[in-house]
Amino acid sequence: MPAPHTPTLAAQRLDPAAAATPATAADSVSRLLPLLAAGAVFGWWLLHEGGYPASTRAAGAVVLVGTLAVVTLRSGLRLGREERIAASLLTAFSVWSFASIAWAGSKGDAWDGANQVLLAAVVYVLFAGLQWHVHTAKTAVTTFAVAAPVLGLAVLAVERANAFDGQRLAFPVGYANANAALFLVAFWPAIALASQRAIGRVRRGCLLAASGVSLQLALLAQSRGALAAGAAVTVLLVALVRERTLAVAALLAAGVTTAAALPALLAVYRAAPEGVGRALTEAQLAIGISALVLFAAGLLVPAERLPRRTVFVVAAIALVVAIFGAGSLASESGSTPRSRYSAGVESGRYDLWRVALDEVRTHPVGGLGADNFAAAYARKGRHGEQPLYAHSVLLDVASGTGLVGLGLLAGALAAGFAAALRGIRRAGGAERAVRAGLVAATGFWLIHALVDWTWAVPVVTLPALAALGLSAALSRPRASRPLRSLAAVPVAVVAAVSFGLPGLAAWELERAVESPTLGAAHRHLDRARLLNPLSERADVVDGVLTAPTDPAAARGAFLRALSRRPDDWYAELRLAALTPDAATAGPLLQRAAQLAPNERLVELITAGQRPSRPVLRDLDDEALATPLGRRPLTCRPPVGMGVRCGG
Repeated sequence: MPAPHTPTLAAQRLDPAAAATPATAADSVSRLLPLLAAGAVFGWWLLHEGGYPASTRAAGAVVLVGTLAVVTLRSGLRLGREERIAASLLTAFSVWSFASIAWAGSKGDAWDGANQVLLAAVVYVLFAGLQWHVHTAKTAVTTFAVAAPVLGLAVLAVERANAFDGQRLAFPVGYANANAALFLVAFWPAIALASQRAIGRVRRGCLLAASGVSLQLALLAQSRGALAAGAAVTVLLVALVRERTLAVAALLAAGVTTAAALPALLAVYRAAPEGVGRALTEAQLAIGISALVLFAAGLLVPAERLPRRTVFVVAAIALVVAIFGAGSLASESGSTPRSRYSAGVESGRYDLWRVALDEVRTHPVGGLGADNFAAAYARKGRHGEQPLYAHSVLLDVASGTGLVGLGLLAGALAAGFAAALRGIRRAGGAERAVRAGLVAATGFWLIHALVDWTWAVPVVTLPALAALGLSAALSRPRASRPLRSLAAVPVAVVAAVSFGLPGLAAWELERAVESPTLGAAHRHLDRARLLNPLSERADVVDGVLTAPTDPAAARGAFLRALSRRPDDWYAELRLAALTPDAATAGPLLQRAAQLAPNERLVELITAGQRPSRPVLRDLDDEALATPLGRRPLTCRPPVGMGVRCGG
């Protein structure tokens, strides 16, 4: 009979990590610490625009970097061959992104982009480098799959109509498409775990209810890209799980209850402003009822008695119904569309992709610099929009860091998926379900990120990469020698400084625009310049705040902004508007027109004449570049997504 501390043979088969090394208190702490840290950071980010604002992202990044350093020193990192390749390529991609600062037009944006890549590498290594027990992984994945929709429901209940951007559910993340992506990243693990036979009925009910709520919240966000990516990943999930009958049954349960709730969900999109409250109440009621039905199904229907033939016959019927339902979803009623899905495939993305491809051809090796797409589109785009991203991780990376950066990222993801899929067909029970759900979640994230800029939203991208790393760690066949190095401390310090300086600068900028006096604002802006000397944002804000009372000082601020970012059409235009001499203002205006030929404000400025008040208001309304377009300083936070702006 084995000793109490020795794993039994059955336990070893279920948990290769336990077979490799006996669990110690240090190992348990090392596994628990990243879960608690990541859970706290992801939850905080979720409630603060998905962690996109620089100040919010930096604080969470410092916590995660510190956690990785502690884990490396305490228990060491264990990485298999594919995980080492993925981690090395992600690290190389991060180094290359930092190198792109040297040739970037906007060096501050390139620093932000490089930090984003570095954070992705940190999260992947943190989750791939530990020895995870299946039970711990299952608990962590279940918590995420349930917590995401619960937090979404809570925000919807508190914010009500304020949670919508236009007619689409945009919060808690702050961007409707990213909102849908977050809930669907949580959807797949919930379905995979609910499809186990050896699972408690209460847990199955909770997972089924969570899957239904996630799916319905995603539909409220009206994201066509997320819907298409979800359809593709459904096939992947069914192919990966062992209990395919139960997986199809779980998908059917979530789909049928969602179909029943669909009229109430779509009514929110069609409701007139005065009827949104009532429509939203009915949608919340429909979500609540479907969640109760799904919980009851998980609680009352015994998985052992589900006949495979019956499930697949019902699935075939449901598929036919879904095809007709999709047609109804995309149809219009009179002049009012039933949903955003009926808007067709017309999109400004095609023009974004055209410009990005042109930049790849022009700068094939190093690209424009990380996150430097905005100036290229302002110059070459055919629409008057001012996006920051090309709305595709593939084209954003290729245009920003060239084919070198794209190759490094593609290689890292290929190695990561290879590590995650290693031995998945030999796994069974909870391990197979956990790994299938994690791979499906990351697969969905990647497919959706090919047609949107959700990859730049930390609360969407980092859980997906954590899932990829965790799945790889579960599939590791044996424990390797742990890597411990004192170099983790100086590396962590350098990384924390890289995250912290632009984050603190953004925080000072936020305090500047909220300052009651111009003198106080200038003190915060001076600190912001000192903390982040590569960014022009503090100078632009300084110029906008100062222009009404001191045009000469405002001109100096915009000149400083142009010295940091010569391709900033906005600073060039504001400088022209503040210059009273027509001979001097004329060339500035011409330069602004070259940098942004489709910008309507350029046509409203006359060289040597002070703009009218309406034009000045329009200029102030485009003070800051955000992913959702240029916004005024009244946005909160000013260096964020730009979805919440005051009057």
